[in-house]
Amino acid sequence: MLLGPFVRLTGVMVTESARPCLDPRQHRIPNPKNFVCLGGTASPQEPPMPSPDHYIPGVCNIGPAEIRRRMFSGWIGFIATLALAAVLFYYENPPIWRLLLFLPAFQAATGFLQGLYHFCLGFGFKAVFNFGEPGYVDSVTEAEFRKADRKKAQKILVESAIVGAAVALGTYFMPQ
Repeated sequence: MLLGPFVRLTGVMVTESARPCLDPRQHRIPNPKNFVCLGGTASPQEPPMPSPDHYIPGVCNIGPAEIRRRMFSGWIGFIATLALAAVLFYYENPPIWRLLLFLPAFQAATGFLQGLYHFCLGFGFKAVFNFGEPGYVDSVTEAEFRKADRKKAQKILVESAIVGAAVALGTYFMPQ
């Protein structure tokens, strides 16, 4: 494939892989932000889609087993949110009590977002990743990768807090 002129003109590295998300370190790419996969969904303008089979700094740090655990946690939080809301409305508690819905809604959002992003925020803050059996982790050694993981973890934390606050405030202002 004659991609040399394209690479020189654009500064974008291209691989012939059809996989939508590869580890840039495997291809010795100097700038992972300029990484394109032919036949995949990654491009310099949009971040690559998470791949559940290997670690990518700031993109994915958990495999299929861990993703299932996060999604399960999201469903538990969702059911807890609905149950608590039902109890609060059934017993006609004062609206201030509805702000308690922040906690299970936050948990639900955290679980679902971690599963959706294939990224555990706890692992991001601890600088570890896991693509094997739950309970075993590998360390992230590069400082740049740890920084990218912390940034992604903070993003998930903020997004979850926004969802939890929206649910709590939304129910707070609902009529009895």
